Amino acid sequence: MASDDTTLSAQVNRLNMNEEEPSGTAPSELVTVVDDLLAQLQTKFSNVSAELASNAPPTAANNEGEK
Repeated sequence: MASDDTTLSAQVNRLNMNEEEPSGTAPSELVTVVDDLLAQLQTKFSNVSAELASNAPPTAANNEGEK
């Protein structure tokens, strides 16, 4: 996971959002980087959600189908 964080940090740093001068980065490149960041976050969110769902204790709603 450290490599993912490094990748995310590197991509965020590439955006140079805190610079007062324009970075010269094309808007299409920014869109590509942001889309990639969103895709990575979606993947991480999906993985965490799946892990939480698999570790969740059974609930009354889950047990109804078994009766």
